[in-house]
Amino acid sequence: MYVDETPFGSSNAWAAGSTRVLDLAPYDIDRIEVLRGPQGTLYGANSLGGLIKYVTRLPDTVAFGAEVGGELFATRGAADAGWVLRGAVNVPLATERLAVRASYLLRRSPGFIDNPMLGRRDVNDTDQDSARVALLWTPGANISVKLSALIQKTQGDGVAVVTLDPATGRPFTGDNSLSQRRRLATPYFAEDPALRGDRRLGFRLGRFYLGIKLFEGQR
Repeated sequence: MYVDETPFGSSNAWAAGSTRVLDLAPYDIDRIEVLRGPQGTLYGANSLGGLIKYVTRLPDTVAFGAEVGGELFATRGAADAGWVLRGAVNVPLATERLAVRASYLLRRSPGFIDNPMLGRRDVNDTDQDSARVALLWTPGANISVKLSALIQKTQGDGVAVVTLDPATGRPFTGDNSLSQRRRLATPYFAEDPALRGDRRLGFRLGRFYLGIKLFEGQR
């Protein structure tokens, strides 16, 4: 999976691929591209079967804009309700030359799995925070420079794992009550930062990517 020109997550479970789930705010998505494989020439060996690419919205250098939204949802087996707050703002700093766009998302997902061995309920509560900021500079008709940063933090009180009865293959406490038998609490924290630009000219520093597109369009 790619966000613009930057790979996100990993290609297998041994690299914690199952714990890296991207949750972009809908205000940030311009389109989603599903590219049929092979795509190794542009995206490397892990794109043999194709890839999914999220293309984010560019800052608007002409018009100011702001968006805000929220959600309230229920999960079967959870004692509390879940909720989401999100917002985005676009500010032109110099008309048709420079603009910045920023967004923020806050999600609280209630747990629905109990751990009777620890005497705890809803052990898989999850809190998620994500933010994105993008800067676009267009000094000429065929020249643009884009710089963006994205960070997503996910923190949970416990993993969403259910212990099954080996004889029946069903939860020990029945199908209507999910539980796990763990003697130790298993909280987790995941943070995915990314600083990125365009693909034409760039370099990597650890988990960060910086790039600049110098020319765009046709002569």
